[in-house]
Amino acid sequence: MINLRFASWKVLFQVLEKNQFSHLELQKLFKEEKELEARDRAFIERVVRGTLEHLYEINSWIDHFSRVPVSKLKPAIRVNLQQSVYQILFMDSVPDRAVCNEAVKLAEKTGFRTLKGYVNGVLRTIGREHASGFCPWKEIPQGEKLLGLKYSMPEWIIKRFVTMFGYEKAETIFQCFGNPVRLAIYRNKNRITSEELKNNLTIAGADPEPLPYGLDGFYLNHGADLERLRDFQDGNFMIQDISSMIQGLITSAGQNQCVFDVCAAPGGKSIHAAIDMQGSGMVYSFDVSEYKTSMIRENAERMQIRNIRISVQDATVFNPELENKADILIADLPCSGLGIMGRKPEIRYNIREKDIQELAFLQKKILDTVWKYVKPGGRLVYSTCTLSMEEDEENFRYLTEKLPFDAESLEPYCTDDLICPTKSLGYMKLIPGEFSGDGFFIGSAIRRK
Repeated sequence: MINLRFASWKVLFQVLEKNQFSHLELQKLFKEEKELEARDRAFIERVVRGTLEHLYEINSWIDHFSRVPVSKLKPAIRVNLQQSVYQILFMDSVPDRAVCNEAVKLAEKTGFRTLKGYVNGVLRTIGREHASGFCPWKEIPQGEKLLGLKYSMPEWIIKRFVTMFGYEKAETIFQCFGNPVRLAIYRNKNRITSEELKNNLTIAGADPEPLPYGLDGFYLNHGADLERLRDFQDGNFMIQDISSMIQGLITSAGQNQCVFDVCAAPGGKSIHAAIDMQGSGMVYSFDVSEYKTSMIRENAERMQIRNIRISVQDATVFNPELENKADILIADLPCSGLGIMGRKPEIRYNIREKDIQELAFLQKKILDTVWKYVKPGGRLVYSTCTLSMEEDEENFRYLTEKLPFDAESLEPYCTDDLICPTKSLGYMKLIPGEFSGDGFFIGSAIRRK
């Protein structure tokens, strides 16, 4: 039987020490350990996600009570302590004594038997002090430093968000990043009716709940083991956050259209467009490598999508064969990901402020290349999963001021409950706290004839 804390340690070690993505490491683990029960998966996911979301707060506790600062610890011991302190601080159902015992065993299992006493001492002290009401940063006054500790955000992200949104709104966004991520699915309307899918999911214990904003799908409970659901295996739905579904709503691919998706992996937006076209027309789904296109292909095959063509194509390199071909071009471009830190909490530790300028430049370079693929009168739908002005409003303005495109009102594509003051200007910024999904930017523009 798999040791759950060793499993969560393995994932966190790859994320925190090797800069890997938590969702990919969890997927890899669960594929290897197919017999894991839903409650065990939930435990591992909570420890991983919780440790990443509270990392700075956790480190402040370790630094306060350890003779060796966090930054100087052996990586294996550092991750062991970090996930253990998370359990002590935030998982009341796990006794502190059990956490300490398991951490001592894990120290030995990972090759540090001589440090068992150190691990035990630090954790027992933290458990005792936490139970007494002590907090190592309780005296820090209200301000950006406190926000950084409270929500485990680097100083530059705190400053940037406070500048963009103000202190109170920035804190609301950070709070939303810490809320449980709701699992949303988009229905394959070409294979199953909404009522049939709802009934199937109810019988399977997934507790389907209708999505907001007129979106065609459901929220599911987190206990749902998707890969074991028959409807998932049969391609009757795909996992997609509601922000991405809204991008699909605005894309509104119609029958017999030609759609290009230029940075498509893992393929959700391509598949969404292909479904909306009801098997007609064609979606051309491109990405920069065989690895990325293989992800698109795997998802398209499971969803039994036929009106899609997948190929390797670098979006920064002009392909004259594609010129003036697309009725709709989806440009969901590489970005800093500051809008999805609730879904991928490790982003805050891996991204640097200077990366934003580099990414904004890359996005312009891609737009300079791919706009030529759009037919005169065709549409370019630009989107990112970030909240930075450089990657969002400024690049959409670049599209409509420097390239031959005019902003298109988004009002016709949106339901009345999808409220955004800039819809008539051609773009929407979906901000956590104002909107029940990931932080996202979507803009639509029409190529001049």
